[in-house]
Amino acid sequence: MSGIAIRYLDYNCNLFAGPYKYSFEADQSNSSALSKSGVQPVANAFTARWRKNSSELPSDIQLQSMTPESLAGQISKVTMVGVARFLDNFGPLYGNAIDQKARNQNERTLTAVLQAFSLQYLPSKQAEGPLAHFYETLNSNNRPPDPYSNPGDRSTNSLHVFTSAWFNAHSHLISSKETPSFLRLYSVFLFLMTSVPVNAISALSLENTPLALLDDALRQMDQLQGMVEDYCEHLGRQSIYRFLLQSSVGIIRWFAYLRDTIDSVLNERRCILEDAPLRSIGSLLSGHMAPQWQQPAIFDRDVPRNCQDAAGDLFRVFRGVTHLRQTLIAAGAPFDMHVTRNAATFALGTFDEFAMTYGPWLDQCVISFYLLSEKSKLASAFMVLFWHMSKLLLVEQLHHAARVMPATEQQHLLEKAQSHQRNAVTSLLAIARRIVDVSALGEFRLINSVSAKMHFISHHANTALVVLALSKAIEHTIDLHVTCFEQDDLSLALLPGASANSDWIASMKPLLTCLLTLDSTVSGAITARPALQTLMKQYGDILMEAWSQEDGDNGS
Repeated sequence: MSGIAIRYLDYNCNLFAGPYKYSFEADQSNSSALSKSGVQPVANAFTARWRKNSSELPSDIQLQSMTPESLAGQISKVTMVGVARFLDNFGPLYGNAIDQKARNQNERTLTAVLQAFSLQYLPSKQAEGPLAHFYETLNSNNRPPDPYSNPGDRSTNSLHVFTSAWFNAHSHLISSKETPSFLRLYSVFLFLMTSVPVNAISALSLENTPLALLDDALRQMDQLQGMVEDYCEHLGRQSIYRFLLQSSVGIIRWFAYLRDTIDSVLNERRCILEDAPLRSIGSLLSGHMAPQWQQPAIFDRDVPRNCQDAAGDLFRVFRGVTHLRQTLIAAGAPFDMHVTRNAATFALGTFDEFAMTYGPWLDQCVISFYLLSEKSKLASAFMVLFWHMSKLLLVEQLHHAARVMPATEQQHLLEKAQSHQRNAVTSLLAIARRIVDVSALGEFRLINSVSAKMHFISHHANTALVVLALSKAIEHTIDLHVTCFEQDDLSLALLPGASANSDWIASMKPLLTCLLTLDSTVSGAITARPALQTLMKQYGDILMEAWSQEDGDNGS
């Protein structure tokens, strides 16, 4: 699962990354360059001169290769576990000594979390195929759904195995709360990428929920980072270990930042970590000039890297939206209007910056999608999904903001919202159509895997974020075509414009197909299935009509 788990953790995404270039992918690194050139490893470079004979004394070139500048000139292969262990190894020096008992506990915790994270991708299907639970739910006469209790259902065992692993991982994380370490932080952040079993939601106390674990870990992250930075002040400016310690903290902090942001998008919570610094414009979107878009090979080559560049800045867009949402939640009086206006301006500003830098290029990804390589398809499809999902989230908050703004400002916000909504819905329908088309050719091989395969739409470690994007696309497609009055009763009989030949209804079938396909894994069953059931309660007739359309009727 490493390929989808670290997609947005690489150096190109990381807004906290310094000059130390790293990669989680073996084919992107040249970490062995030093050894190939005959340069001694770090430890040998610091061996006392009087212990060496003249032939062993390092040359000027060799000494130069051991500087931070030389390390910054190569791409080093790293793993998150390796980075965390590296930092914990120096804990006694910067004030976070971890005894052997705690180290063993951290290792057991990591093993349990890795197991739960992996098991969420177990298959969840019955032999009858992806629509079995769909029709079963529709015919349940509004009985409380119990989708996991069918005799002989392969998902029963899969879900039970995963649920047991999830509770085991959760138990380990709770028992290690009082012994902060970077390895435990990594375990918490990975655990937050794991879907939560339905029966865990009501079984956990408020202080032991996954979000509570995350909030506690983020505070520990700040504390540990401060300890490392204070210690680094005692190391020389040219110290290799100062360089590596600071770079390693930046890698872990970026993972923390992603979890803080994503879980604020998925839940009504305020981000704990401060916003990341702005990136230099000169470092963005290599190979983005329009003439190169007409050369498929060059365009395809740069897609994964450019999507990583875009990912880092997309999280700033997410945070702009969540900051606006939290401001509106807190606002309750006219004197909050200035704060609300500033939050709306900031959200629109980060949005416009991203759109100017990446918007046309991402549109070209949709246009060229069928010509892209498998890796580029996977990278660009999810980036397009999340970018336009952020538009829809912003649209909703702009409507809320307009209600508390003066009448002279309302119209401008609402016009902006409608423009963004139409653009986002059009693009989401187009990318969903393309995902369904390429998925019809078979499952996609997992990145960094020899033989493991999954459905295209399941190739993301944040299943809940994918489900949110698809659900919002369906909701806003309907909102664009159905008036507020008609939304009080969404039966087809009361919608004169919603005939069997309505193109907008047919266009939603790929979105439904993606949601149903997500149901093929335990993680998808836990997240996509309830989302679809909720949509059915509100838009059942329209969605059933959309599903009844022939595949040839809903082209992009």
